[in-house]
Amino acid sequence: MVAGAPWDFWRSLGSPKYVCAPMVDQSELAFRTLTRQLGVGLAYTPMLHARLMIELEVYRAHTFDPEPRDRPLFAQLAGHDPAVLLEAGRHVQGHVDAVDINFGCPQARAWPASRSRRPSPLLVRTPPGRRPLSSRCRDARLSALTALPGS
Repeated sequence: MVAGAPWDFWRSLGSPKYVCAPMVDQSELAFRTLTRQLGVGLAYTPMLHARLMIELEVYRAHTFDPEPRDRPLFAQLAGHDPAVLLEAGRHVQGHVDAVDINFGCPQARAWPASRSRRPSPLLVRTPPGRRPLSSRCRDARLSALTALPGS
């Protein structure tokens, strides 16, 4: 990465002073619009489950609600499989300015009760016999400030 590139990217967004972080089931368009009226310069989508984004059209239609006037906008994708994260990223490509990857939300309400386990913060601890998620993402060519064409 070239020195200064992150700041160049930040300036390309208009150097927002206030950012509204992603909140589970709270960062929908209506809420983002309200926060922008109150001075927020950059907003996030709600946390989007990467696997559901690629498997269920109804999930995408219900949870991913970008609008051209709602920019700059970052999408937050949650998951643990780099290939699934990449495919989910293609669904939001062109509608957001960047993608934030959530490797493991500690909030229990972020994950359906029907799941026997939720993603763990794999950047902190890696199960025995597994490569760190950060390494697997790098191998899948997912990295900071990597832009997909058309995003």
